[in-house]
Amino acid sequence: MKYLNIFFVSSILCLLATLGTFCIARPGIFVHWAQNNYRRSRLIQAYPFSNLVFRPWFPTYLRFMGLVVWAFVLLSVMVLTGHGF
Repeated sequence: MKYLNIFFVSSILCLLATLGTFCIARPGIFVHWAQNNYRRSRLIQAYPFSNLVFRPWFPTYLRFMGLVVWAFVLLSVMVLTGHGF
């Protein structure tokens, strides 16, 4: 059971690190995906803040969120391995 928990946590952290990397390196992919979802779905258009994907600062926001995700992953790895503050 202990190894299953280790595998689960490490898998989640790897997925988050990959997502953070894509947010930092290729935010245009996420912007394009979000704009297509906005154009296709009336439900998404009804959400009050959904039009933010058309703002010029949205790729910068995604890069910042990628950095936040990476900081979370690194902090989690430090705490889980015992190399905390």
